[in-house]
Amino acid sequence: MPEGSGGEMRRAVLIVVVLAVVAGAGFGLLAVNRGPQWTTSSPEALAELDMALEARMKLYVPDAAAHARRALELDPDFVAAKLQVWDLRHYAGDVDTDAIWNDLETVDVSRLTPRERLLVLRARAMKKEQDDEAGRLVEEYLEAHPDDPFVLDIKARMAWTAGEMELAEQVCKHLVDVSPNWVYGYNLLGYVTMSQSRFAEAEEYFTSYRFIAPDQANPHDSLGELYIVLGRYDDAVASLEEAIRIKPDFLNSYGHLALVHLIRGDFDAARDAAVRLAKVSPESAQMITTLDCVIKYLELEREHRWKAINDLDGSDCCQWPDVDGNVMRITHRAAVASGHVDRALAIEDLLRTLIDEKTAEAGAKIDKSADAFARALLEHMAGVRLALGGKLDQAVASLEQADDRLNYISADQAFFKLWNRLVLVEVLRGLGHEVDAHQLLDKVRVVNPALVQGFEDTDMKVLGIR
Repeated sequence: MPEGSGGEMRRAVLIVVVLAVVAGAGFGLLAVNRGPQWTTSSPEALAELDMALEARMKLYVPDAAAHARRALELDPDFVAAKLQVWDLRHYAGDVDTDAIWNDLETVDVSRLTPRERLLVLRARAMKKEQDDEAGRLVEEYLEAHPDDPFVLDIKARMAWTAGEMELAEQVCKHLVDVSPNWVYGYNLLGYVTMSQSRFAEAEEYFTSYRFIAPDQANPHDSLGELYIVLGRYDDAVASLEEAIRIKPDFLNSYGHLALVHLIRGDFDAARDAAVRLAKVSPESAQMITTLDCVIKYLELEREHRWKAINDLDGSDCCQWPDVDGNVMRITHRAAVASGHVDRALAIEDLLRTLIDEKTAEAGAKIDKSADAFARALLEHMAGVRLALGGKLDQAVASLEQADDRLNYISADQAFFKLWNRLVLVEVLRGLGHEVDAHQLLDKVRVVNPALVQGFEDTDMKVLGIR
C-alpha cells in the first residue's frame, strides 16, 4: 500500500520498536592517518593497521578486526595493532587476547609515540575502571596536541557516552574543522543534533557525510535512521537498501529496514529483512533471534491477541530476565489487558531490579542513554497499567516522566518517545484535557506527520481507553 494511505498509517500506530543493533565498540580507536604515528619497522604491518583503522572509520568492525590481526601477525611487537585487537576482541577469533593484554600492561611506554603512549595508559586506566584517570590522560594529551583528530574523536565519543551532548558537539565541530575528511565527525554531529530535535541540521550533517563518503554504507544508514524518525518511510527504505547494496553484511541496516516495515505494519517484509540478515551473517544468531521475536510479538499485539502473547511466556523469546525490551513491554500490556495485573506488576518489579543492579554494577561508567531508556520503559509500562485501570491522573504523571527521559538519539528511541506521547494524548483526552492533548499531538506532528495521520485515522486511540 502506498505511503501515507489510511490503512498503512493505521497499522503504523499500533507498534513501538526498540531494535538495538549497534555496530562499533570500544575505546574509539579510529583514524585514517597514514603518517609515521605508529611504532613498527614493518611497512606491511603498518599498511594493515591503516586498513584496520580505515575499516573502523566506516564501522566495518569485523573487517577492521581481520586487518588488525594481520598487522599483529606481521609484527608481533606492534603495540598499536595489539591495542586494536584487544579493543576488537569480540571479533578477534582465536587470538589469545589475554596474552595481548599482558603485553599491553607490561610494555615500556617510553619507547612509544605520544599518541601510542596515551592509548596504552588510557586502556590500562579503563581496564581498572578508572574513568576519571582515563579522561585526565586525554585532556593532558590534548593540551599538548590540541588538533590531533584521533584523540579529538576519542574525546567526542566519551562525551557522547556520558550524555554530554553540548560538549560532544563542540569537540566534533573542532574535529571536522581541523580534519574535514574525518567523516565520522559528521556522523556524530548528525546524531547529536538529531537527539536535540534539530532535524534540519541533522540532515545537513548526514548529507555532508554521504557526500564525502558516498561509497560507504554508514552514511546511507544514518540518513535512513533520520528518515524513519521523520516519517519519510520511502526515503528510509531507499537509503537503507543502498547501504546494504554497498556493504551486504552491514548489520545495522537490516535492523533499521525491519523497523521501517514494522512501523508500516508489513510484517512479511520485516521477516524478509530478518531472513536476508541470516543469509549474510549467520553468526549473528542472537540478533536474528531477537528480531524474529520482536516481529512475532508486534504482530500479535497489533491483532490484540493477548492470550497468545501470555501463552508465549517461557518460550525462547521470553526467557526472563534476558528479554528484549519490546517483548517485555508487549508481555506487560497483554497481562494488563487480560486482567493479570499481578503479572504486570511482577514484570515492572523485575525491570526495576535489573535497573538497580545495572546501576550499582556500572557506577560512574553507566551508559546514560541506555539507563534513561530502561527507566522510561518502566515508567511507560506503569502508565499503561494505570491508564487501563482507570487511574488516568496517575497515568499522565508516569507517561510524562517517561517522555522527559527520552530523546531522538536513535530511530528506535525516537519512535518509542513518539509512541509514548500518543498514549499520553489518548489519556489526556480521556480526562477531558483536549487543549493539552492537541498541543502535545502538534509536537508529534512536527516530527512525524505520517504517524499523527495514522493516529487520527484510528480516532486517536492507542490503548482503547475511551
